Amino acid sequence: MKLPWIRSRPADALGERARAVRALAGLLRAGLSPREALSIWHEDVPEALSEDLERMARRIALGETTTEALSSASVALGTDAQSLQVLFGMSSLLGGDFTRSIDGLAETIEKRRASQQETLAAVAGMTLSARIIAGLPLLCIPLGPASGAPLNDPTGLMLVIVGATLAVTGMRWMRHLTPEPPETEDGVCAAARAVAGALSGGAGLHLTLETAARHAPPDVRAELQHAQRLTHLGLSWPSALRRTSSEGLIGMSVALERATRKGLPVATALEAFAQWRDAEAQRALDRSVRRAPIFMAIPLVVCVLPSFLLLGVAPFLRGLAL
Repeated sequence: MKLPWIRSRPADALGERARAVRALAGLLRAGLSPREALSIWHEDVPEALSEDLERMARRIALGETTTEALSSASVALGTDAQSLQVLFGMSSLLGGDFTRSIDGLAETIEKRRASQQETLAAVAGMTLSARIIAGLPLLCIPLGPASGAPLNDPTGLMLVIVGATLAVTGMRWMRHLTPEPPETEDGVCAAARAVAGALSGGAGLHLTLETAARHAPPDVRAELQHAQRLTHLGLSWPSALRRTSSEGLIGMSVALERATRKGLPVATALEAFAQWRDAEAQRALDRSVRRAPIFMAIPLVVCVLPSFLLLGVAPFLRGLAL
């Protein structure tokens, strides 16, 4: 039986995913076309991913485009398949930087894996201690008969049911408060890196951003397409991005405008923006890890302590009174 407050140790899914993306970059670097590389990719990936990627290869063999076929890779690659869709959708613009962009995605996955391991290590002792404390009231249930008070009468059943409910609620609440690193790349960062790769390969800014709007990750695609429609009305891309509701795209517009105004390489500015955004996300995660013990005191006081009183103290007080 799997207890609700115990989670099995996750497999190194991000590590396998990063190795698979590195293998894809190697196939492209060897001179294969994007379609050919995806067709044989499943032969060079970890065993846990090969079946799903082989299924994707069969879809390509049946005539699907690379971006359509990559949608089926979400089982193996999670939402990183969306980042690959962006890169393969823009492959004609990325040119010689296409392989470098794929390597960049693998590096991003490896950073997320390192962040995940650091976060799990930081919260492991804290969450273990909190869950042990939260589980102590449940250990009082088998000791209930020793109190001399009946547990099968209405009052006894009410104490057990309410106390156990509070204990489990406290465990789940603390589990919810445990910070976890994101398992997918931010859509704005994925779009910025893809655009930077295309610009490094010599593509024009306007064409690159229009292509990015068509192939962007779902979480930013609608906003990018809204900005694209604004450019058709005469606005520049920085102005159009500034009029979206996405805080990330507004930051991207600042990077574009600053680079254009100062005559700096736009590709370098977008790469720096993506790295800054990644660093901000890591700092936010670190703050969440430091705040977690404080917030965990709330379920301990609201749920676990009343549960201990109902399951551990109340039956013995009833036994004394009888």
